[in-house]
Amino acid sequence: MLGIQEDAFVKGSFWVYLIPLLGLFLGAIMGDIVVSALRLGVSSDEGSAFGGAAGLILSFVTLKFTGVLSRDNLYPVILRKLS
Repeated sequence: MLGIQEDAFVKGSFWVYLIPLLGLFLGAIMGDIVVSALRLGVSSDEGSAFGGAAGLILSFVTLKFTGVLSRDNLYPVILRKLS
């Protein structure tokens, strides 16, 4: 029987789900602020969409290159031998 540590599962879920969601929301807010402040020729909805996509991609890249998800405690271990 294989398994992983429970705290590793919770922390891994946090990083995989919450961080990209925060990146999406913060990017959308920042995109709206930048478009409004610079008075570009695009609507605030387009700025929010572009900023949200950029924030989401940036959060995925950050997770990939920081090595948060490749820690040793996230690997499955043998819990017991089944008969």
